[in-house]
Amino acid sequence: MPAKTQSKVRTKKILATLSEHYELGCKALEYCILATKPKTISKFASKNGIDVRTARMRLAFAEQYSQAAFDKFCKLRRGVDPQERSSRKKANALPLLSAHVTYLLTIEAAVETWNKDNLENQRIARLERREFAKRAAKENLTPKQLHDAIRLSFGRNSIESHGRKHAIASDLQIAIGTFVDEGENWFSRGQLLITKIQNEPKPEILVVEPLLIALSAGQKRSKSLHNLLMKVQTTGRTKQKS
Repeated sequence: MPAKTQSKVRTKKILATLSEHYELGCKALEYCILATKPKTISKFASKNGIDVRTARMRLAFAEQYSQAAFDKFCKLRRGVDPQERSSRKKANALPLLSAHVTYLLTIEAAVETWNKDNLENQRIARLERREFAKRAAKENLTPKQLHDAIRLSFGRNSIESHGRKHAIASDLQIAIGTFVDEGENWFSRGQLLITKIQNEPKPEILVVEPLLIALSAGQKRSKSLHNLLMKVQTTGRTKQKS
């Protein structure tokens, strides 16, 4: 197959994947946020046969990119290596990948953290995403290279995930739903871990002990949270009566 034809086929597949991910994100946005009664992302994930982490990434994609911004992103093309450009084979630039999007989505949290620490040098996430996408295309950065560039720009420890650690949604119902989802995921992973331990011939106590300590601490913390919630509910009822 000629190089030009191969490039067209690859471009078509890349754009199809990007569109699929974005459309799923739009459905998640409508299902979880825009609906009259917001539902949890875990229910959306289960309904669509994907894991919760993937569902959250697709949701973030739709939240951070308008349709117009998404269309512009799809039009970007990665720069061609000078040696390849001068060769006899005609070089064809390809779109950015879904993996690039993964790291571009982390900019939202990085900007939020940056702005809190740099009041006189505020940054806008939408503009930062656009400029980093352009740079990734122009310099033909791999997803990892893009990630490194973003981390360097914001400070190495400012960007580790798609949201700040312990950050919660502003909407109470969504925040509670997310917390419950994460708890269910934690329990499911725990069950798998126990099964793995059971399959071990003779698991060493030193290996298992950290898990016992963590579960004991978790039990105490869960009880503490439960008591706090009961106190809040009791106080709320008292205020209503008065």
